[in-house]
Amino acid sequence: MIEEPSDIQYKLVFEEIYALHLHKVQFFAYNYVQDWDNAKSISNEVFTSIWDNRSKIDFNRDMLPYLLVVTRNKCLNVLKKQKTEREFLKYSGNQITENELNYLSLENPSSTILYSKEIKRIIGESLQ
Repeated sequence: MIEEPSDIQYKLVFEEIYALHLHKVQFFAYNYVQDWDNAKSISNEVFTSIWDNRSKIDFNRDMLPYLLVVTRNKCLNVLKKQKTEREFLKYSGNQITENELNYLSLENPSSTILYSKEIKRIIGESLQ
């Protein structure tokens, strides 16, 4: 039976991996998101994920490729979220513009006078 490593052993291995690869993960994330704050946040998420899943990870292999795959996936999630937010703002911005135009056209008294004259003309034609 294989014995499960203790939390102290996990902690020592994790600290070593963190010290060796933190800057590589941050730089890799930055290449995707082009923002250092986001890159640092993503790298924190990557290492938190590694810690949370420590019992499922084989720490005897080279960890950098695994870290970079996790980082890439987290970057893609961030970029998808940003894209969705931009599309929503673009859509809602268009909606606000249309609503503002409708409001302004209804608020403008000259448009009401024009519609009133047109309605009177149509009714007059209908009665004749």
